[in-house]
Amino acid sequence: MLGMSNNSDNFTQKDLMMYLLDTAQHAATRENLQTLEANLNIRIDQVRDELKEVRAELKQDIADVRGEVKDVRTELKEVRNKMDRMTWAICGTIIVAAVTVIFKDVLLSGLIS
Repeated sequence: MLGMSNNSDNFTQKDLMMYLLDTAQHAATRENLQTLEANLNIRIDQVRDELKEVRAELKQDIADVRGEVKDVRTELKEVRNKMDRMTWAICGTIIVAAVTVIFKDVLLSGLIS
């Protein structure tokens, strides 16, 4: 024991009080630790729940972004197709104009005669 007298057969009132105080402190410490552990477990569960919510939000955000990217790709494809058609229309117009300029004399003489 902590404060026992030299003679191990004698357990004084002081020794008894020291023993009871030490036991009470250990019990209080155990209770405090159990309370702290319970509080920590509650907080850990709260953090886990928050993480689940954040993960769900992130999954939804990722799905939204993927959908938007898909929409942008579709729009880009449509714009590319329109540009291709416009390019061919411009090329066709240039070719017709060039042929007309080159063969204008032939065309005019054919129309006049």
